[in-house]
Amino acid sequence: MSMIINSLKAPYAEMLGTTDITAIRKSLGEDKSERWGFVLIRCTYSSQEAWEKFLRLAKQDAYDYFEQRGMEESDVYANLVWTVIEDADTLDGASYLDTSRRFEAWLESEGKHEKREIKFPNMWRNCPRYSYFLHVDQESLESVVDDEKAKTKAGYYCMMVQSGNVLLAEAEAESENEWATEDEDEDEDAFYDQRKRVHVHELVSWYALLLWDENWYHVSVDDGIANCF
Repeated sequence: MSMIINSLKAPYAEMLGTTDITAIRKSLGEDKSERWGFVLIRCTYSSQEAWEKFLRLAKQDAYDYFEQRGMEESDVYANLVWTVIEDADTLDGASYLDTSRRFEAWLESEGKHEKREIKFPNMWRNCPRYSYFLHVDQESLESVVDDEKAKTKAGYYCMMVQSGNVLLAEAEAESENEWATEDEDEDEDAFYDQRKRVHVHELVSWYALLLWDENWYHVSVDDGIANCF
């Protein structure tokens, strides 16, 4: 079981809501899609063991979410896909702009094969899987695999990125003959439009929330962590 969420056995499972799962199932049915889940881009290669622990915990959290609700054998859980993009030569220490470009490249290659499954292919960008990705750098990795950091309120997170907004900001900067930067003093609203820190154990809920893209712009932030509830 995840260190963050302890599994609840029946009859307690029926006390937990299944709204998120219902929303994801509905979206899969409407799109005629057979998969869902965020793409992860690995940006740190200092420890394979730490990376494997990160993935193991993230997957366990997702399983726990379904198990707590007695739905670990559901069709929705069976269709959850963990897609990882990794390349130590080009992605080690990559910026958000670098990973956004890599994500867009994935959309134009492997992502296109998935696009063929969707009932309304022109609407595929409305699906969270094809608009947002998880940028896992050294800091976020440590916040999950380091037991002490994971216990803190602002720990156990990774960065969720809206690639379209990152690339738009870069294009606007270039049109003004300026270099796009990632300075700490950049406009706060622009920062949160492009990326947010999210708790790893809430990824299922985040996916359901972002089925309505406008929700990305209306979440609150507490101690640097975006809230999906």
